[in-house]
Amino acid sequence: TSQGYIDTAIELTNRKNIIITTFGDLMKVPGKDSTLNKEKALGKDIRVVYSPLDSIKIAEENSEKEIVFLSIGFETTAPIIALSIKIAKEKGIKNYSVLNSLKTMPEAMEYLVLNPDVKIDGFLCPGNVATIIGEKPFADIANKYKIPMVISGFEVNDILASIYMLIEMKEKNEYGLVNLYSRLVKKEGNKEAKKLLSSIFDLTESTWRGLGKVNNAGLKINNEYRNFDVLYK
Repeated sequence: TSQGYIDTAIELTNRKNIIITTFGDLMKVPGKDSTLNKEKALGKDIRVVYSPLDSIKIAEENSEKEIVFLSIGFETTAPIIALSIKIAKEKGIKNYSVLNSLKTMPEAMEYLVLNPDVKIDGFLCPGNVATIIGEKPFADIANKYKIPMVISGFEVNDILASIYMLIEMKEKNEYGLVNLYSRLVKKEGNKEAKKLLSSIFDLTESTWRGLGKVNNAGLKINNEYRNFDVLYK
């Protein structure tokens, strides 16, 4: 998440009658001069939620205030954020919006491959992202650039097996995608989640901390739902 995004979120806390909701892991991410944790300690109304759907409930209970959810993450969290926007529209909730900075993983991986200063030998592909988007986006990169890639789970044995597979592929000069997280990752991914994402978001340029601007490596709210983008309001 870029520094500029955090700075914008902190600026929003200065508005009157606003409640910021966020996943807990964003609270300590540094902006230029502060963090959300520090702003909360100063009395700003910043609430940690476990789901953006919790923000919908807060909006219903605080109709006189604007509820802004800090929409960050990858393809894993994007579907539930998309669902919150869809529900808000269906219910006619006018005081809910998001500060959006959703990222897409395959495009950023391809960006690294194409960077002449970065020498990629192989990728451990994130299993949580793959449960949503499936195998194809990763397989396309592996085959196009002749790179070994392994979809990995997050248990110790998953990671060790995936690293071993990458080393073995590299030693044999093999490339392609191997799915070692098939107990959860299906070839086509989650069709319903992908359908929901495409109905709410479009691909867009995105700013990544440490990488800068990456083409088509982010998701923006489409025109039908843009009233739920706090920067559009």
